[in-house]
Amino acid sequence: MGAELQMNYRSIGGKWYHETPRWCRYMLKEGNIQYLGTDMHNVKERRPDVTGAEAWLKKHLDLSYIKAITYGNAEKILAYRNMEKRRKDGE
Repeated sequence: MGAELQMNYRSIGGKWYHETPRWCRYMLKEGNIQYLGTDMHNVKERRPDVTGAEAWLKKHLDLSYIKAITYGNAEKILAYRNMEKRRKDGE
C-alpha cells in the first residue's frame, strides 16, 4: 500500500525476552522497516544511545539494508524533494 515505517534505535537494543525488542528485531529481519531514528528531542533529557542497537544490526542484518535504513532511504527523500523544488521553481 506504499506505507513506510520508522523505528527507534532504542526499541531494538533491549533484552531478547522483552516483547518490544523481539517484535522490532523480527520486523527488521523481515525487511519491513525503512528508517531508523533516535527519537532524540534534546541531548540533556534523551541522549541518542544507539550502541546496543548498532551491535545487533551489524550481527543480524545485511550491510546494504543497514545503510538503507540508517541514511540511504532518507537521502532519497531529500533528493526527491530537492528535485521537486527545482522543477517547481522552473530550473
